[in-house]
Amino acid sequence: MLQNSVKLPPQLRAQASLTKPCRQSLRRLLQYQPSNRSLWQLNQLLHMRASAFYEHATASIRTCEKPVIKGIDCVCYGIGSISESRISQHQLAFLILLHEEHQFANVECFDPVFSELDGEVLKSLGMTQIVNNERAKRSISKETLFFMPHCGHTMYSNVLASNWTPDQVDKLAIIGNMFSAYSFVPRQMLMKQQSPYLMKMLPHVSEICLSDVVYEAGDVFNNTAYHWFSNVSPNNLEEFWRTEDVKLIPDEEDLEVL
Repeated sequence: MLQNSVKLPPQLRAQASLTKPCRQSLRRLLQYQPSNRSLWQLNQLLHMRASAFYEHATASIRTCEKPVIKGIDCVCYGIGSISESRISQHQLAFLILLHEEHQFANVECFDPVFSELDGEVLKSLGMTQIVNNERAKRSISKETLFFMPHCGHTMYSNVLASNWTPDQVDKLAIIGNMFSAYSFVPRQMLMKQQSPYLMKMLPHVSEICLSDVVYEAGDVFNNTAYHWFSNVSPNNLEEFWRTEDVKLIPDEEDLEVL
């Protein structure tokens, strides 16, 4: 049971830039395991909101051709253990702030390394832990943001494969590794075999780099971008959206999938 008497330390209360919902979220986190130093590191929430990175990233999303609108769903894959990983805590901080700004209708999260404590943390934040491993194969019917920083390329391909219709990809946005970078990796034929839908979509994706302004922890959001798919106009529409010719790697053989 949560204890109402738990208070944030003075150095955290002094951060006026953090709004009340985020202060409440952080307080809930600290109530679960106040002696756990890794959870205390979530005070990065307070610094991130005032950072040049966050200001640039959110302004870029807000002013692009397809901004994130309020009330959509958000699905988070692959951020790691919140209670154990410093990178996970920074990424969760960003997700919480995005949730606050865009008032997502639902936030669902999955990582196979989530612990019982991680699940409690997510619940305390009003987020839902996905129980079954979807392997990034979530089919959507409404506007949805997929929050997938530093996931494997086959996971991005699986998201696209599961929504491979003009109507669905138009409702889709992804925060993750810069897709444009996959055009320059070696062994392009292997990439096309492992991530066929991602590689097929590369010429048509719209992308804004969010890491032009470097975050204080450089390995957390490096190579991160916001992607949308509203301008997909291949020369041969029927051939482009055809799926029967594309063979996916079985999950058990795919080391990139969670």
